[in-house]
Amino acid sequence: MNYIHVLGPIRAGKTLVGRALNMHPTVSLQQEPYFFFFKICRNIYFRDIIKVKHDPEKPLGLESINSIEYSDKFSSSFSNLYFNKADINKLIEQTTWQQTIAGSERAPKILAYLNILKPNTAKNVFIQLMKILTEAYKNKSLTHVGYTEAWCDNYAVILNKIFKKKHYCINSLRDPRAVIASRNHGSNIQEKYGGKYPILVLIRHWRNNVINSIINDSNDHYLTVKYEDIVSYPDFWFSKICFFLGINFSNEMLDVNNFINGQGEIWKQNTSFKSGTGFSTKSVDKWKSVLPDDEINLIEYLCRPEMEYLNYELSSDELVPDRLKNYFEDTNLIMPWLQPYNLHFSENKLSKETERVEYFYNTKNADNNKVKNYYYNEIVLNRLKSSRWECPLI
Repeated sequence: MNYIHVLGPIRAGKTLVGRALNMHPTVSLQQEPYFFFFKICRNIYFRDIIKVKHDPEKPLGLESINSIEYSDKFSSSFSNLYFNKADINKLIEQTTWQQTIAGSERAPKILAYLNILKPNTAKNVFIQLMKILTEAYKNKSLTHVGYTEAWCDNYAVILNKIFKKKHYCINSLRDPRAVIASRNHGSNIQEKYGGKYPILVLIRHWRNNVINSIINDSNDHYLTVKYEDIVSYPDFWFSKICFFLGINFSNEMLDVNNFINGQGEIWKQNTSFKSGTGFSTKSVDKWKSVLPDDEINLIEYLCRPEMEYLNYELSSDELVPDRLKNYFEDTNLIMPWLQPYNLHFSENKLSKETERVEYFYNTKNADNNKVKNYYYNEIVLNRLKSSRWECPLI
């Protein structure tokens, strides 16, 4: 069996890609079944490998790595992280909760099989989980089974290395202004989620996915797609995705009205706005009427190098960091469970971000490859000895 991990920032089209692939006769791809597997892997690493006191409830993907050796140690240790009986019980408990609160929108059919999980290494627990996913969504023609997950991007890259030709990554990217508009400015944000994400969390989450796209540019089992391209030319891009996976194209992937959720019912697209469902392009520029100017300025300034790399058009050519000091984030609107972690926008964090942007624009390499060259040279060639900026790597 081949594995597929659809990753990317939240609200960047992962679910749309996943639901389309799930319509293919040889593919079963479900939404967010195993987030807590990755989170527990992170906690086991801190507990058993580096033996550092760590808050197990801390949001996943927000660690600041100070050296490439540190992140390499996590990657090399991943296969040997050991899930003991208590870890397995925690995984079952948290996965059950995750599926139950989402009703039919995730992968509820796995619940009947979770109790067969046994203590083992992270690699073998992952194999057990994928067997459960295969059994829960059984199909005689299956050749590929997979899932979508946010915040687990670097784990996808690790699994890609571990399972090699059996593991495929599809990174779904989207304009960061649209990502933030969709997640933090919809009409039902408070009601559905209890609040907003801190804007810097969303920005760094987005950039981390771009970094992964850059450093895996030559990886035959890693494909980057853009939401805007998918909804504009779905037949072309799903044909390309099928070719990437080594499967024949199926027209079933283009009939959005027949897409199904994890319970086998007709899927209702996850959107904060009434317009732009399915493969409609109406949602592409929705951010222009939703985001306030100061937020657009902040996003464009902090994401500018990566946005230019991905050919997203900017609203302004100006780089004026002083203007950003007046940006205000109402911490009372941030989701309560995130508030204790001090993740909100601040002048101190802005100074680090400003240094990062200025680095790219003061460098002698002024063409559009400066971002790619930096991340490829410093991460792929392993020359980065200390992190210049806070960047989530595990």
